[in-house]
Amino acid sequence: MQITDCYRVAVRLGLLLGAWLLLAGRSAAQGHLPDLTEYRVRIPFEDPYLRVQAPTIPIPSGHEYALSKPQLRIQMDSAIIRQTEQFRNAGKSTAELPGFRIQIYSGSNTGAQQARTNFMTAYPNLDVYTLYDRPLFKVRVGNYLSEKEAEKFCKELKIKFPSAFVV
Repeated sequence: MQITDCYRVAVRLGLLLGAWLLLAGRSAAQGHLPDLTEYRVRIPFEDPYLRVQAPTIPIPSGHEYALSKPQLRIQMDSAIIRQTEQFRNAGKSTAELPGFRIQIYSGSNTGAQQARTNFMTAYPNLDVYTLYDRPLFKVRVGNYLSEKEAEKFCKELKIKFPSAFVV
């Protein structure tokens, strides 16, 4: 077989594959995609590195942690462990508090930027959050623990932002 014949065969296979993908795409859109899981090739995989046990790394005084796969043991000083736990838990207490905010705008990106700047000039000490919830940009302000507190400030905001409401 010559190179030109191989090229022709490859082009024909490509056209056939393209036609099949086009038909499969149409049938998938209509909900008629055949189940081909039984025809998939299954290749057993075994990683030879997972069977190796790494040597213990000594670090003066403290604790010893065993990690799974590959079994590596690290001895750590208790001060390092405390610092690691503090780093992991940093910010979790404030992120998980339930609370309320006031949404002052929902719409286009330019409108959101304008609402944000208007609010920041009027209330420079309050937090402003811009969210993108497809297809709308939303501007939310404040951090309130109670809904009553948020409603109180929302009444004041309705003068400049008539569409403001508590979220």
